[in-house]
Amino acid sequence: MFSENGKISPRQLRCLLTLDFFGKGALLLPALAEGLTSREFISCLLIVFLLVFAYGRLVERIGRDCGGNFKAYAEQKMGEKTVKIFLVFFFLYAFWNLVYLLNTFGSVGQAFILPGEKKGVLMIMVLAAGVCMAYGGAEVRARTAEVLYPLLFFPILLLMLLSAFHQQPGISEAGLVFGEYQEALGQLLKIFSVFGGLSFYVFLAPYVSGQEKGLARKGLWRAAAALAALFLLVAAAFGERGMALLPWPAVSFMSSARVPGGFLERWDVIFAGLLETMLLVSAGSSLFYLGLIGKLLFPKVGKKLLWGGLAVLVFLVALWCGENGKAAKIYVIWNSFVAVPVSVAFLVMVRCIGRKTERKGAVSCGKEQKSGQRKSGD
Repeated sequence: MFSENGKISPRQLRCLLTLDFFGKGALLLPALAEGLTSREFISCLLIVFLLVFAYGRLVERIGRDCGGNFKAYAEQKMGEKTVKIFLVFFFLYAFWNLVYLLNTFGSVGQAFILPGEKKGVLMIMVLAAGVCMAYGGAEVRARTAEVLYPLLFFPILLLMLLSAFHQQPGISEAGLVFGEYQEALGQLLKIFSVFGGLSFYVFLAPYVSGQEKGLARKGLWRAAAALAALFLLVAAAFGERGMALLPWPAVSFMSSARVPGGFLERWDVIFAGLLETMLLVSAGSSLFYLGLIGKLLFPKVGKKLLWGGLAVLVFLVALWCGENGKAAKIYVIWNSFVAVPVSVAFLVMVRCIGRKTERKGAVSCGKEQKSGQRKSGD
């Protein structure tokens, strides 16, 4: 029997973060790192991982200090109107993230799993699953992730391990060829935006029972290590330019792998199916945060109307985007270069103001104690 206490366990949170970030990372990262060689891509990825873990520490501390209500906590530091403006950026990040996930799910499904199926039908499938998970609340999402985690993540690791010994390495001797500093910075921002959903931990922290030190980062470590291993194998299999030339290199990697046994040839279909199922978890997370922030921005709108309207709107926009290229361009322009940097800056300011307030409180408390001691001495 499951308890209905509105809480999720630390283990469930780790499973949720691992599935969310690994699934998105395996499919979205190469598409966003357009034009990079394999060496450049992996170098950027390792730098971004360091930034993500530093950012994870920041959101963990804010989630711990906000006392279960981040909106009220932030309003005390920066004012109600200012916080509402920044919430709009959180809202739009979740919106375009979900649109891009729907397009990616449809494109990968058409390419590897159901070639004859319409893209719109595939997008409805992932959106319906996301609605079921998101509308059920944090507990339903966490339980779903806990059940799916061993069924998805461990088979993927096994496939990666088996295929690692049946590839022919082909990395060339070319080095990093970034044209300018601005180009490298832009690529880092695009890759970092895939992990921008970590900002929402400040809203999720109140739902977690039994806070552990470094809880969010424990889930990130698994996803980061698996992604690094996956893309190193992809680089070894397809060479220096393979990452840039293939539309879905992580999935295509399995099509050329020779797994011992020979009883099943289309390992790319199995691998794509596992990643697509992970995107269901990501879609549920995006829709959950979309509804959560939407309720803060529009408190008078009913839950069913809000979530139903958002799901329909996201689907219509995803259809309007058509091919995956348009969704990716809008995602990069808005999420990578606007929404994520603004959200990160906002949380950094909240943390800095909070620390300044704590120091002032400590100083004033110390002065009161000294004055009290003097009075007692007199």
